Amino acid sequence: MTNSRMLALFVLFLVRQPVWYFWLELSAGNLLLVYLIIRQERISRSLIRFLTTQKDSA
Repeated sequence: MTNSRMLALFVLFLVRQPVWYFWLELSAGNLLLVYLIIRQERISRSLIRFLTTQKDSA
């Protein structure tokens, strides 16, 4: 198998429910997107805070 997505698709073909793959992709993909957006916002806030404290101390 090339990756976990192909494994999931293969298993769903075996149980004769390949349509579930698209629902899995939509739900898992959207959850991952929300997680990454939240993480990126936290990293950005931290970087902005770091840069403003460095500018104030200089």
